[in-house]
Amino acid sequence: MLPNANANDAVAAHVVRPRLPAHGLAWAFPVGYVLLCMLYGAVAWLSYGYDDEFSNILQVERHGFGVVALMQTQDVHPPGSYFINWLFHSVTGDWSLVRLATALLTVASLVYATEAIRQRHGERAAGLLFVLLCLNPAILMWCTGLRWYAYFVPVLIWLSITPRRDGWRYWAKCFGGLVVLGYIGYAVFVVALPVLLLYWAGSQQTVRQKLSGIFWGGLIGALLYAYQFHVFLTVHLLSKDSQVTSMASNFMGFAIAQVSNQGVFPISVPAVLSALGLAGMVIFAVPGNPANLRDRYLHAYGIGAVATIALGIAGKWRNLVIISPWQALWLATLDVPQRRMRAFLRSFALLAVANLWGVYNVATHQDTTKNSWDLRIGPVLADLARERDACNDDLVIVAHDPALSWHVDHAGFVQLGPFSRQHLPAATLDAPHRCVVVVRSFAGHLGDDEYARMVTQLGTLGTAEGTPRQYGRDSFFRIKQRLDARYPEYQFEITTYRNVNSVAGLTAWQPLTP
Repeated sequence: MLPNANANDAVAAHVVRPRLPAHGLAWAFPVGYVLLCMLYGAVAWLSYGYDDEFSNILQVERHGFGVVALMQTQDVHPPGSYFINWLFHSVTGDWSLVRLATALLTVASLVYATEAIRQRHGERAAGLLFVLLCLNPAILMWCTGLRWYAYFVPVLIWLSITPRRDGWRYWAKCFGGLVVLGYIGYAVFVVALPVLLLYWAGSQQTVRQKLSGIFWGGLIGALLYAYQFHVFLTVHLLSKDSQVTSMASNFMGFAIAQVSNQGVFPISVPAVLSALGLAGMVIFAVPGNPANLRDRYLHAYGIGAVATIALGIAGKWRNLVIISPWQALWLATLDVPQRRMRAFLRSFALLAVANLWGVYNVATHQDTTKNSWDLRIGPVLADLARERDACNDDLVIVAHDPALSWHVDHAGFVQLGPFSRQHLPAATLDAPHRCVVVVRSFAGHLGDDEYARMVTQLGTLGTAEGTPRQYGRDSFFRIKQRLDARYPEYQFEITTYRNVNSVAGLTAWQPLTP
């Protein structure tokens, strides 16, 4: 059931905005929701995935339901996302369908939030929220996949809309939602206080009634989460260093993820448009209207932003997707003076263009902040298929990209590489082969010395045939090379070797997993 406006919504109670006529934007929302399902569904279904997903896939396929217990003894995340992935994959048997289910879950939460704002603040605010939240490129990219944030963010969006009535159900949603979040990601420790403040400000109960609800809800929630908190302290917290970055990286990450958007390169025209649009919306709405600074979504967003930076997790930009819903909810519900409305909407238009630009980049896998998302895997697989036909199936693929390696394995190629699941027998390694194809790419997952050994050993294959074939030119490769000199101009470089005596000399290319 969608939430209705009432006095329990603190924002709605203090800010009254004129609604557009019923014949205004009302027809546009159902159409928008259908298009949203199509967009998220297509991105999820057509995605080749990105590097971080494939370790999850490997664990689920190898251990089944046992992955839940396994993740309690290693990793840095609670097992909730692994359980959901196992459940969806057990039902569908297809990772593309799992991504599709995840995408539709995300869409459901986005529609829920938009309809809530529509009922409480009118069509204008809902229209703004549709662009700011539903068309947020970061949510489109990260919440159509298989990692923990794909499940964390939809629950958080649902949780951020406080119930329409007070009572035990009000606080049950608050603490029940926090417990669910706690089993999906430890980012719950970032959002817990902001969520509590949202619920405190959204309730019309007396202070005593609120404290009573928090006490009993908190007590039950603590009991339900006690075991996982113990695992966090004794197991997962020990690996926290892999998630923490420098303070400079955290501030840079916040600027890139929250001032710009993750669907565009940080140094680009749409990034500038995003920054100008965001600044303009704030400048034309906030000065002279202190009510906007008392908005509970702003408080939640501010506390969440400070927490992500202070804890050192903002350097991994994708982590900041957890606070993006509050930024959107605040901006969409700003009380704008009529004399500044035109300038405000112009600023919003700049931000909307940047978001749509980012959505296009995410959907077409280009120029986003996630290198692995942008990989042109389809053309590479087509190239390898042509080589296999030309070599009469006597072909060995040598590759080191995690995403590509997974697809090469599943396409039935014989493959040697650190991220391949194939452990080639000695007979295959020692035998001569008509063709060996080496696919080189950015070696971000490998150490310098390790990768240097791998490249050196390619000399045992003999002389390469012709000029290497290249796929996926990166328009921003020169900038990326300043951060890592190994970054190539093209995502993939394919080299073919003919009549190779043996691949046994490629010892550094053996699979990393047993």
